[in-house]
Amino acid sequence: MRQKAIVFTTQLSTSECARVFKETGQAARGGARKLLEVSARMGGARDKTGFYTPTFDPAFAEVEEKPDFMVGVNILKFGPAFTSGPGNGVHLHMYVNDKRTVRKVELVAQHGMTDSGLAAKLVRRFLDSFQTADSGLTVTQGNV
Repeated sequence: MRQKAIVFTTQLSTSECARVFKETGQAARGGARKLLEVSARMGGARDKTGFYTPTFDPAFAEVEEKPDFMVGVNILKFGPAFTSGPGNGVHLHMYVNDKRTVRKVELVAQHGMTDSGLAAKLVRRFLDSFQTADSGLTVTQGNV
């Protein structure tokens, strides 16, 4: 699996990071994609739609330690919504490590061969939301 990712530090609390992620994820999913989620759930893909708690996998993300908070969202793409592979959308995870004075946040979008552009666009969209919430945010690394 390929990925697009960005790592940054923020003054936002963990709960504020969760709020920004949730609001941005809801907006990114939009009305038509939510209809796709209903179809996908009816087809048995319950754990692959909407928001979920990802399994921590250090080979998937670049975090060095287990995150204090993690959440994922699947942004389904228009096409075969029932597939179990990467063709069902882009999975975007947020990993938050609380470093007391700042939070280290990683946004990681897992994608297939044809979804690189969508994954990069989604990571940038989420980053923009975080930058709006915290103008002092500092990007430390990324590939978007």
